[in-house]
Amino acid sequence: TFATQFQVMGDSLCGKALDNRIGVATLIQLFKNAPENIELIAAFTVQEEVGLRGAAAAAYNLAPDFAFVIDCTPANDQQPWDGSENTLYRTRLDHGPAIYTKDSATLYDRRLIRYLSDLAKKFGIKYQFRQPTTGGTDAGAIHLSRSGIPTLSVSVPGRYAHTAAMIVRKSDWEGYLQL
Repeated sequence: TFATQFQVMGDSLCGKALDNRIGVATLIQLFKNAPENIELIAAFTVQEEVGLRGAAAAAYNLAPDFAFVIDCTPANDQQPWDGSENTLYRTRLDHGPAIYTKDSATLYDRRLIRYLSDLAKKFGIKYQFRQPTTGGTDAGAIHLSRSGIPTLSVSVPGRYAHTAAMIVRKSDWEGYLQL
C-alpha cells in the first residue's frame, strides 16, 4: 500500500482514504457543535462498498427519526482529453456540498432535499445536486430499515476517490460543515 501523508495543497486537501476520513472529521465536528435542541446520534459504519452491512445494522439498532448520510462523491469534473463536453461528471469541485436526489439504491426523501437546499439558500452556502448515476451510499440500507427511515445523502465532492491521493476542496468541506 502507498504510505501517503495527509497534505494541505493550497485550497485543497489531499490524502489516502479521504472519503472516509472527511466523514469521520465531519461527525467529530458535528458532535463538538451539536445543536442543543436535537438528540444527535451517529454511526461510523463499515462495509459500505461490499453490501452496506454496517449501515443496515446501525439503522435497525438506532432507529433514528431521519438520517443524513455523510460521505464523499466522485467529482469527475475535468474536461475530457479530446475536448468534448463532459457529461459523465456527478459533481464538481468548488461548487459546494452535493445533495443527492437519487442513485441506483435510493430515491431520496424530497422533504429533506428541500430542507437542506432551502437552508443553503437562506445562509448563502454554495451547494449542488449530485447528478444521478450508478452506485449508492449507506442510505440504500438505511431508508429500508424498520418501517422506512427518511434519508438523505450529502457528500463532499472529490477527485480520485478510493486512491492513495484523493483531493477535495477546503471550501467544499467548510460549506458541508456549515450545511
